[in-house]
Amino acid sequence: MEPIVFCIAFVASIIFLKWIKRIYKPSLPLPPGPKGYPIIGNMLDVPSVMPWKAFQEWSKTYGDVMFLDLPG
Repeated sequence: MEPIVFCIAFVASIIFLKWIKRIYKPSLPLPPGPKGYPIIGNMLDVPSVMPWKAFQEWSKTYGDVMFLDLPG
């Protein structure tokens, strides 16, 4: 398979899955949390060094229960 065809199919699959997720989203609202980016969510917001400090700051802002959208 040509690499460009593979890339187009991969991107189309991601867009389709996000679209399906939006249609069938739960009826109850999610807890508060930091705003994420499309596709990768909050992956860039969580630091790789001492992530608990970021979680501690978020708990001061959003409370004990918060929502993070992480891929995987």
